[in-house]
Amino acid sequence: SIVGVEESYLDSTFQNYVILDEKDSSIEFPSLVPSGLPDVVHGLYTNEGITEYNGNPDLYEVLGGQWWPDKSILRKREGGSNSDGRLLEEKKYETKPKKFICPEGLRDFLTIDTKTQASLSADGLKYRIKIRAMMSKMPGYLFSGYRQIAVYPTVLVSYDDYKNLVGELMKPREQVKLKKTVSEGSSLQLPKNRVFIKTVDGITLKQREIMINGLRNFFKDDQTQLLNTTDFRGSVELATNLMELFFTLVGSVALMLAFFLLWVSFIGNVRENAWEYGILRSIGLTAL
Repeated sequence: SIVGVEESYLDSTFQNYVILDEKDSSIEFPSLVPSGLPDVVHGLYTNEGITEYNGNPDLYEVLGGQWWPDKSILRKREGGSNSDGRLLEEKKYETKPKKFICPEGLRDFLTIDTKTQASLSADGLKYRIKIRAMMSKMPGYLFSGYRQIAVYPTVLVSYDDYKNLVGELMKPREQVKLKKTVSEGSSLQLPKNRVFIKTVDGITLKQREIMINGLRNFFKDDQTQLLNTTDFRGSVELATNLMELFFTLVGSVALMLAFFLLWVSFIGNVRENAWEYGILRSIGLTAL
């Protein structure tokens, strides 16, 4: 799945859970505060390090970048619509690639990295892809360094590229349904699956609860959920600590039992051997 994220996404998440494997060396990423990690999401919103060709239609797919379903459309006319009803815009070809952040598990499966230009084919349309970063872990989304992630991968793009993809890949009827789900006054004109809110440092538990209760007043149905990640994280850490304590106690008891079993076995061995030597000496055996 392709997911659009805002430029400030990593500023609103737990940066301790970011694992970056490779970043695009053609641009300089700003550093995140307070972790100091490179803000790779910023790379989705800049064309720095992007090669733009001169704007002529790539009829022979030398760059593999045009997104036209049929080359003959470029030769015949300007404007119109294609066979499935999607409106064709004035701009008939892309001069810049889409920027992606991909899971590390796709590297060997698709033979991609930040140094190699990729290509995306979707519903008969073709796009050039520039990979800004390869990551094993991204807060809020299922990223992994294992190849199994290729079964149902998630890639991140900017909202600009996401809106462009939605406008080109979705049919007009589907776009109308999509717009009905957008909240009034939305600046992005696209529905959101989740929203991350970062609070200031030092906020008290009571202040956090007041803010959460205030946000719940805007929920219109039971399908909208609000998760207090601080409490959730605390519960997970408590459960993890209790499990580690349990395993430590069980391991300690098992180690003590193993020690006593070895000790009893050793003592029994010594006594049995001593008894055998005593029997042999009692019958007159002086040497073996």
